[in-house]
Amino acid sequence: MGRSCLDATAVTTLRVRGEVIGARGRLRAADRDAESGTVLTPETPRAGDAVRAVRAGAWLAFHGVPPARQVLVRVAAPPGGTKITVRLDDPVSGPVAADLDVPAGGWTDVSGDLVPGGVHDVYLVLGAAGTRVAELGFR
Repeated sequence: MGRSCLDATAVTTLRVRGEVIGARGRLRAADRDAESGTVLTPETPRAGDAVRAVRAGAWLAFHGVPPARQVLVRVAAPPGGTKITVRLDDPVSGPVAADLDVPAGGWTDVSGDLVPGGVHDVYLVLGAAGTRVAELGFR
């Protein structure tokens, strides 16, 4: 102990044993790892929270996603529909892994093929304000 974090007189390594987190299956959008331009919104009282874009170009990030050949997204688009762009490793300049067209209306499932690769941070870039995302999955 020291007088402050800059005056540490005793230091040690602490090992913590715990469970290994396996591959991700279906993911709740509300459990995103990072985001920009979104707010939480109810999906349904029983299903829990979803995420709503407050501006075009809003994004959700999911870090360390293992290789997958397909992405599936449960989404609701505003009038006029929208597009979700799936990018790898950066929401603005990362390579486009898939483009998903989302029709206007209530909740629907959309999917698209991904370019297979290694482990990546995956970004869902939402094309229109009002787009709601409840969950996504990879297979």
